[in-house]
Amino acid sequence: MTTRPITLLVLFAACSPPGDPGGSAPDSDSSAGAGTTAADTKTDTGPTVTTETGADSMDAGTSDAPTTGTDPTTGTDPTTGTDPTSDTGDEPAPDLEGALGCAGVFNPDQILDLHLTMAPVDWQTVLGDVTFAIYVPAQFHCGDEAPINVAVRRKRSGGLNKVGLKVDFNEFVKGQRWHDLRKLSLENGVSSGSNADDAAVRDLVGEYLGWRIMKLGMVIGSRAALAELRVNDELIGAYVNVEQVDTRFLKDRFGDNDGWLVKKSGGEGDGPQTHETDGLEDPYAAYFCFWEAGGMACPPPSDDVLLAELPQRVDIPQMLRTGAVNAYIGNTDGPLFKNNNWYYYDWAGGGRAYMPTDLDTTMSVFTNVLSSEDIPGGGAFEEVMFIHWKPDYQAYLSELVQSHAPPSVVLEELDRVLAVAGPSLDADPWVSGTAAEAVSDLGDWWTARDKDVRSQLGL
Repeated sequence: MTTRPITLLVLFAACSPPGDPGGSAPDSDSSAGAGTTAADTKTDTGPTVTTETGADSMDAGTSDAPTTGTDPTTGTDPTTGTDPTSDTGDEPAPDLEGALGCAGVFNPDQILDLHLTMAPVDWQTVLGDVTFAIYVPAQFHCGDEAPINVAVRRKRSGGLNKVGLKVDFNEFVKGQRWHDLRKLSLENGVSSGSNADDAAVRDLVGEYLGWRIMKLGMVIGSRAALAELRVNDELIGAYVNVEQVDTRFLKDRFGDNDGWLVKKSGGEGDGPQTHETDGLEDPYAAYFCFWEAGGMACPPPSDDVLLAELPQRVDIPQMLRTGAVNAYIGNTDGPLFKNNNWYYYDWAGGGRAYMPTDLDTTMSVFTNVLSSEDIPGGGAFEEVMFIHWKPDYQAYLSELVQSHAPPSVVLEELDRVLAVAGPSLDADPWVSGTAAEAVSDLGDWWTARDKDVRSQLGL
């Protein structure tokens, strides 16, 4: 694949303090310090750390997860939010995608430079934790920001020396936030079940690209950016920094976080993510027994009743968009065609909204975009949604392919990855391949995938 020149990008230097010759190269999940352009002088007044007086039902730091270790060294677009305030007051929510430097946590035109400092024994605890539940204390900083105390645990993804990580700003320091966030979710490109550092650069870039296409496709979902992580000054490598779906996220996207957030991914941590302990049961859940796991736990309503009722119960455009993007990117493990890897949000202000999670099984095979025939265990959502809304799904998929995320746009995203994060991806000690090889291979895949999908749709 021929790499085109990048235009309209603000590329950021490594996030070390000015004059530091050891600046880290851009990479997936590390937060760029205060980022500079050729015309700018970097200034930084430190991290945005806020406290709140009320507990958050999801992230108030009251989890029962075990802790261990010693104390360390001492808007209108539904994809970016509809509510201008945070979930704890009337202050404006920060621009996490457009801001520069560490404040631009999800800015795709820069790479974050993230650092964790902890007792070496605690890092070994994180690497060896097979419960994915042990939090250890650490200090965290981005670029040249001042360190803050955080909790760190291993995520369920695989890996040996480079594992997926959850950085929790609120677990040990109640009410603390970093640039309005309670947590960072750092994905390493390795699927759960693997005990080896067997990710390739292509895996990291593909997962990141999947999230970018979700956004391009107007799906309400997590934002993502690339970052580079060091632990105790040792380079761990590149990560995909995926926005945590929590009550802050809900308030930002829906203007509401009083409802019921539920996750399904096939592992620990599934189930209710809000109202876990207050005894408030989801009054909307019982209706959906006809497409619960295993399929058809109760008979579905008649076709006429579905046509009348389901648009009041489900955010159908969001469901169709999520399904269309999953199909387009070849995701074999998410809705519509598989009942897995989703969040849903039940709330009083609108129908149930399904949102994607875990995009680590994409851009490998050419799946059928019109049915679940290529996906084992698929069908429950499809059987119901396609009774009346298959034409709408096909129309949206056609719009996605031709307007929102055609190959030219996807290839521009890949070019941006190479320009912004290429050196960091190449410096990652635990992944195989190079950034240029990954971008070329994914570019070829997308060129062929476009022809395949257009053929299926008769375009």
